[in-house]
Amino acid sequence: MSKPVRLGLVGNPDNRRIRDFRARWVALGQPEPVLIDYLKLPTVAPCVDVLRLDSPGENAALAAHLMALGGSHRAEGLEHGELDDQREFHAGYCELLRRVADWGLPAFNAPADIATMFDKWHCHQRFVAAGLRRPPSVLAPSRYAQWRSELPEQGRIFLKPLHGSSSSGVCALRWTRSRQLLQSPLSIESGRLYNSLRVRRYESWAQIETILSRLLPQGMIA
Repeated sequence: MSKPVRLGLVGNPDNRRIRDFRARWVALGQPEPVLIDYLKLPTVAPCVDVLRLDSPGENAALAAHLMALGGSHRAEGLEHGELDDQREFHAGYCELLRRVADWGLPAFNAPADIATMFDKWHCHQRFVAAGLRRPPSVLAPSRYAQWRSELPEQGRIFLKPLHGSSSSGVCALRWTRSRQLLQSPLSIESGRLYNSLRVRRYESWAQIETILSRLLPQGMIA
């Protein structure tokens, strides 16, 4: 029989991943894990042997808290699936990760590593420094007008939000003098951007500007 391990499970207590992991952990004969809510992080280290940090997603109250912690000035929270204030969300989450790291406890997934994984540009630089081959990448300008002025007469480009999760907010654009096409799993509703379950096509510069004028200031890598 394996030695009992006191696990601290950091995340959203009501999240399905937390529930599933907790059930599996107990099924392995381990003691009930200590659930540590991101919204109620203790200032002192919990009495556990090791930590496991879960995603901060799928919780509107936590998203609003992280964005405010990261400097957002939104008067209201994000709607379900809405894509905005990613930079502020990331900054707020990194602050929570620093607080967890200050506990000085071992973790299955270290807070510093999580912060790096949620920053695509930092990841790219780490890969390059380690000698791993990567496609050439640059940070995109934060203003749409500057970005548009730097485009050649024709070409193609792949843009990814610096702090997006999975394919959230990715944009594939190709253009010539007479035509342009941006493909992305984003929908435009009342001037707001939302993650969609299908890839959509946008064939006018006006639509492309609506999307990128919201995403570029949040940080994108090309």
